[in-house]
Amino acid sequence: FNGEELAPIGAAGQGGMQPGDRFVSIQGEKVRLGQDVIRLFTENVEKETEVIVDRAGSEVALNVTPAKETDRQGNPVGRIGVRLDINVAMEDVRYGLLESLSKGASKTLEWTLLTLRLFGKMLVGDLSVKNISGPITIADKAGESAAFSWYAYIGFLAIISISLGVLNLLPVPVLDGGHLVYYALEAIKGKPLSDRFMDITQRMGVVAIMALMVLAIFNDISRLVG
Repeated sequence: FNGEELAPIGAAGQGGMQPGDRFVSIQGEKVRLGQDVIRLFTENVEKETEVIVDRAGSEVALNVTPAKETDRQGNPVGRIGVRLDINVAMEDVRYGLLESLSKGASKTLEWTLLTLRLFGKMLVGDLSVKNISGPITIADKAGESAAFSWYAYIGFLAIISISLGVLNLLPVPVLDGGHLVYYALEAIKGKPLSDRFMDITQRMGVVAIMALMVLAIFNDISRLVG
């Protein structure tokens, strides 16, 4: 990960980094992915951080202090004033039918659990609701993925489908998950639920879904304006 562009007044420039430096480790942890750089500087925001870089074949130890900033979703991140030039080695991997089904199921479960964790963090306030995206952002990202490659586009559609599937199974009236709750309550009571109860809860479900849609579209417009 080479420092392609470097702001002299930023933490990287003040710490002695130079264009072309390649991150080796940050605070003692090896850097393997671009996300590692972002995560480690965010974890050490406003703290003096030991950075080892590869400079023309020699390792150089530097100290930088990531500045605290916020991303588009309002979450705190650590910035040092460089642009990463990430060169990723591509490898073509093929699997048989059974192994493909197994890996597909495993990946689906992984994304399902991730979606549930993120939703749970929003409920308890650990994650900003600004991360909720609506149709405008989805269309924008779909276009970006399609421009990159057809398999990136298919992968993006798969992630959206999983997220919508998880949302549809939440225990909210008018959604399939809400109907499952109704069936469970009827099984416990041994008789159908009252029409009044069904009407009130479904109205509440519609209000909740509409509020979520309004929030998602508001976030989309805020990103466009920002």
